[in-house]
Amino acid sequence: MKKKSIFTYLIILTLSFSLKSFSQYNNISFEHVSIDNNAFHFSINTILQDKTGFLWFGTRIGLSLYDGKRFLNFRTSESDSSLSSDLIRKIFETSNGDIWIGTANGINKYIYDKGYFKRYIFNKKNKPSLNIEVRGIIEDKSGYLWIATNDGLKFYDSKKDTFITFYHDDNKPATIQANDIKSISLDSIGNILLGYDNLLLDYIYLSDFNYSSLKDEFNIYHYSLSKDKKEKSSIMKILVDSKNQYWIGTNGNGVYKLSHSDFNFNEAKKGKVNLLQNKGIFNLKLQLSSTFIRDIIEDFNNNIWIATFGGGLNFYDQVSGLVSCYKNDQNNPESINSDFITSLYIDKSKNLWIGTYTGGLNKYSFNIEKFRLIRSSDDPVSLSNNLVTAVYQDNNGILWVGTRQGLNIIDRNKKKKEVLIYGKKEDIAEPKNLIRSITEDNNNRIWIGTHDGLNCIDKKSKRFILKYNLELQKKLDNQTIRALLFDKETLWIGSDYGLYKYDLILNKFKQYLSIPNDSSSLSNNYIWSLYKDKFGNLWVGTKNGLNLFNEKNEKFKRYYFVDNNKIKEGDNLITTIISDYKGNIWIGTFVSGLHVLEPEFISNSNIPNYSNSKVKHFSLFPDERMSVSYLMIDENQNIWFGTDEDIIAMNKENNSFRAYNLKGRIFSNELNTGSGYAGPNGEFFFGSNNGLICFYPSKIKVNKNIPNIVITSFKKFNKEIYSGTVASKLKELNLTYKDNNFSFTFAALDLSSPIHNKYKYKLDGYDIDWINAENKNEAIYMNLPGGEYTFRVIGSNQDNIWNLEGVSLKLSISPPYWETLWFRISLVLFITFIIYLYFRSRLIRTEKQKKELQRLVELRTFDLKEANLKLQNEINERKKAEEEIIRTNALLSESNSTKDKLFSIIAHDLRGSIGNFMSMLRLLVEEPEVVDEKELREILKNLEASAESTYNLLENLLNWAKTQRNAIELNPKILDLNLIVNDVISLSNYAAKSKGINIASKIEPQFFAFFDQNTITTVLRNLISNAIKFTKPGGNIWIEAESDNNNFVVISINDDGVGIPKEKFDTLFIVSDKKTTLGTSGEKGTGLGLMLCKEFVELNKGKIWVESEVGKGTSFKFTLPIN
Repeated sequence: MKKKSIFTYLIILTLSFSLKSFSQYNNISFEHVSIDNNAFHFSINTILQDKTGFLWFGTRIGLSLYDGKRFLNFRTSESDSSLSSDLIRKIFETSNGDIWIGTANGINKYIYDKGYFKRYIFNKKNKPSLNIEVRGIIEDKSGYLWIATNDGLKFYDSKKDTFITFYHDDNKPATIQANDIKSISLDSIGNILLGYDNLLLDYIYLSDFNYSSLKDEFNIYHYSLSKDKKEKSSIMKILVDSKNQYWIGTNGNGVYKLSHSDFNFNEAKKGKVNLLQNKGIFNLKLQLSSTFIRDIIEDFNNNIWIATFGGGLNFYDQVSGLVSCYKNDQNNPESINSDFITSLYIDKSKNLWIGTYTGGLNKYSFNIEKFRLIRSSDDPVSLSNNLVTAVYQDNNGILWVGTRQGLNIIDRNKKKKEVLIYGKKEDIAEPKNLIRSITEDNNNRIWIGTHDGLNCIDKKSKRFILKYNLELQKKLDNQTIRALLFDKETLWIGSDYGLYKYDLILNKFKQYLSIPNDSSSLSNNYIWSLYKDKFGNLWVGTKNGLNLFNEKNEKFKRYYFVDNNKIKEGDNLITTIISDYKGNIWIGTFVSGLHVLEPEFISNSNIPNYSNSKVKHFSLFPDERMSVSYLMIDENQNIWFGTDEDIIAMNKENNSFRAYNLKGRIFSNELNTGSGYAGPNGEFFFGSNNGLICFYPSKIKVNKNIPNIVITSFKKFNKEIYSGTVASKLKELNLTYKDNNFSFTFAALDLSSPIHNKYKYKLDGYDIDWINAENKNEAIYMNLPGGEYTFRVIGSNQDNIWNLEGVSLKLSISPPYWETLWFRISLVLFITFIIYLYFRSRLIRTEKQKKELQRLVELRTFDLKEANLKLQNEINERKKAEEEIIRTNALLSESNSTKDKLFSIIAHDLRGSIGNFMSMLRLLVEEPEVVDEKELREILKNLEASAESTYNLLENLLNWAKTQRNAIELNPKILDLNLIVNDVISLSNYAAKSKGINIASKIEPQFFAFFDQNTITTVLRNLISNAIKFTKPGGNIWIEAESDNNNFVVISINDDGVGIPKEKFDTLFIVSDKKTTLGTSGEKGTGLGLMLCKEFVELNKGKIWVESEVGKGTSFKFTLPIN
C-alpha cells in the first residue's frame, strides 16, 4: 500500500456576530397544511376557530371548514342558500355562536345545524350595480354587530334582521371620516376604532350611543397618523391587546403602537382631524422586514405577531423590544412557504395558523416550540450540512456534531462555530469526513469514528492528532466506526469488523471477533452500539443480536429476539441500548421496534442477574415494524427514543406514552440511527437528515387541552348524508332495514397534532366493549338488526388527555315489516276480526238501543245541570249585591266621619282667621286715631297673613274636593324637575325671606321625571310651605333629587327646623281631629295639605314618607317614575 502523504487539516471558523434581533422563538419550523389537492396555493384571507372547535378558513375561492383530518369546502352557486361570493374577507363568530362570513359581495350568516347560508346583499350608495365588500366585523358589548365596508359603516338590527348604514357627511362633523373603511376594531372599553386611507383613524364612543334612534352622528373623534394630507398609506389592521395598547398596521408605513392616553381626548377637538404625534407613539417601521401590514395578533405570552405582505412573518418581543423575522427559504422545507402573509390566528390548543397569498396555509405549534433545530443556515449557530450522523456535548456545553461532510464545533453561548475537515477542502465528501460516532477521553482528546477509520482531535488546539497508534490506525482503515465508548482509560471501539479494546495508558489494543461455532464469542462482527450500565456491565449491540461482555474471562453471552422460535437477523440489528434504574436493559432495533431484557435479583443482593433473562418485545403501537434511532432516560425515568417520524416519551410505570410528531416541522424524513446524546445538563439531542434537534425533557409540557369530540360525517353505502357542522349537531338518526351499510367519522378538535389524536367508540346495543380505534376516526357498521342503539365516541389529544364524556347519537333502525310486532299482531287480529264480525252483527241492534237510551239520559242530565247553574248564579248575584251595599254603607259612614272631622277643623281655622281679620278691621274703623304708622303696618301684615292662610285653606279644600269626586285630570309628561322646583321656590321666597330663611334647590339641570305638572306643583308648594312654617328664622331649606335603581326618582324637601316626634308620623297624612301644631312664628295649619300631598303623589304612581328628628330637622320625601 502506497504511503500516504502528510495529513493536512482545514478549519473553517465562523465568528459570532450581533443579531438583528432576538426572541424566544429562534429557528422555528412551520408545518405546511394543504386545504385540498387543488387549493394548496390559494390565498387565505381570514381564519377563525368556532366555539365547537372547527377551524374556518376564508380564501379567494371560497370557505373551508377543518376538523384536523378533512377540509369541507363551500363555494358560491346559483342557490340562494350558498355564499354570495367566493372571495371571503372576514369570518366572525358572535357571542351566541352565530357564524358571519364577510365577502366581496355582501355578508352571509351560516346556519350551523343546517349547513347553508343566508345572504345579505348590500347596494352601494348611488351606485347600486357595484358590489359592497366587507372589510371587518365586530360585536360590541351590547351584542350588536358592526360591519366595516367600502360603502360606510353598517349596523345589524337583529330584531328586524336588517342592516342600517352610517355614511360620511361633509355637513355633519360627527359622522365617520370616509365611506371606504379599511379596518375596524373594538377596544377593551367597548368603543369602536375605524381605519381609513391616508392614515386616518376614528374613535367612536358607544357608551352614549342611542340604539333606539340610530342617528347617523356619533360621539366621535377624528385622528390622523400623518401630517402629510397626501399620505397614501392605509390602516389595514387595528389590534387592541390585553394591556389595552393599540397596534395600528398600515399598508406601507409599518406598525404604530399607541396607548389609550395618546388619543388625548381632553384636548382633542371634535369635528376636526387631530394629529396623533404624542411622545408615547412609536413606529416599528425600521425594525420590520416590510412596512406593508396585513394582520396583527397577540399570543398568550403578550408577544405580537405581525403579518407583512412581502416581508414574511414578524415577531415582536415586548420585553426586549426586538423583532424577529421568518421568511421563506427555498432551501429549508420547514420555513414559511410564502413571504406574503395575509392572516394570523391562534387557536385554543396554542397553534399559530398563518394564511398567505397564493402560498397556502402554515401552522406553528407552541407546544412543539421547546424542540429547537440547528441546521445549515446563515445563523452563526448552524451546521455545515443538515444530515447529522453523530453528536456529543462536552462538560463546557460545546457541541461536537458529526455530519456527512465534516465535524461541526458549536458554542451556542458565544454564538460561534467551527467546521473541521480531515484533509483538504476538496476532500469534504470523503469517507473520513462522514462521521458516525464521537466521544471524549480524560486527556482532552475527542475521538471521532468515521466511515473510514478512527480520528483523534486535540480539544484545545482543535487539530487532528495524526499518530496515536499506527498499528490500530492501520487496522481500522476502511472500517466504519459506528460506536465509541470511553471508560476508565479504555476506549471501546465498535467497527464493522469486530470490537476493539484500546488501553490509552499502555497504548495497546485487542480485537474481539465473532468465531463460528463459538457461542461465547461475539454474535456478529458488525458493531452498531455500545453501552456500559451502572453495574459495570458492557453491552454490545451488533447486526444480529445483543451481547453481554464479561471482562474477567473475556467471554460474551448472546441474547436474541426470537419470533415464532426463529431468530431473524433483521429483527436483531441493535441500534441503541440503555438501562433504567431497575436494571432493565432497553434495546432499540432497526426494524422490529423496542425490546426489553429484564433481570433476576438474587436474594439479599441488588445486583441484577441476566443469566436466564430473555429478550421480550415491548408492544407500544399497533404497527411494531419501526426503527428506534436512539434511547435516553430523563430525570423522571421516562424513556425517550426516536422513530421514523416521532420522538416518543414513554412512562414505563403505567405504559403510557406521548408521541411528538415533528415530521414536516422539524425534520422532513427520519431520525438517523445512533445519532443521539443525553447531555450532562439534562439536554437531549437527536440527529436527523434535516439538522440537530435539541430539547430539555423537563420543559416539554403536556398539552392539557381536553378536545371537544364531534361527529363530522354520516354516510350510507359510502354516500355522505351529513357532514361538517350539520353532522356535529345530530342527536338522533332514523334508518330502515334497507340502510344496512353506514359509517360515522368523528374528530377530536385539538389541532396541535391531529394525526396523533386517539379514539374509542361503541354502539350501545350491539358492541359489547369499547373499540380502540387508535388514531383512526371512522366506524363502519353493516347488517344491523332493527332496534334502538346509541353510538358513542370518546377521544384524546396527542398527549392522551381524554374527553371521556365524548359525544353520543341515538340510532333507530326499523326492521322489515314481516319481522315487526305490528305485523304479527295484525295477522292475529285479522283472524280474530272474522270471528268478531259474526258476533258483532248480533249485537248491533242492542248497541243502538243502548246508545239511544244513553243519549236521552245525557240530555235530561244536561237540562237539570243548566237549571241548577242558573239558580246558583242568581244566589251568587244576590250575595254580591248585599255585600256591595254593606261595603258602600261602611265607606259612606267613614267618609261622613272624615268630612265631619275635616269641616270641624276647617270651621275652627276659618273662624280664627276671620275673627282675627274682623278684630283688626274693627280697631281701624272705631279707633283710627290710636293706631300709629308702625302699628298700622303690623296690622296690615297680619291681615295679609290671615288672608293668605284662608286662601291656602280654601285652595287645598277645593283640590281635596276634586279628588273625592275624581275630578282631577292628570296630564303626565316627562318634565324637568329642576325648572318646576325653581318656580315653586320663587313663589315661596317672600314667605321665607320674611323669616330670614334660605331656600335652595340642589337638583341638577335637566333632571327628568314623568308626572303631572299641576298636582306635583301643589305637592311641592304645600311641602315647602310646611317647611317654612316649622323652620326657625334664619334657618335653611333645601330640595334634592336622585335616581334609585328601580326607574324612580326620589325628591326630598329638607329643613333644619324643629322636627317632628316619631309618634306623630302615622297621623301626618290623614285627617285628624287633633289640633294642628303652630309654626315657629305662630303660623297655623289644618293638616289638609299633607293629606292632599299624599293623594296627589299616589295619583302620579309614587309614594310619600317623612324622616325627622326633633330639634334637627325634617325631610319629606316622595317618588316619581322616570318614564
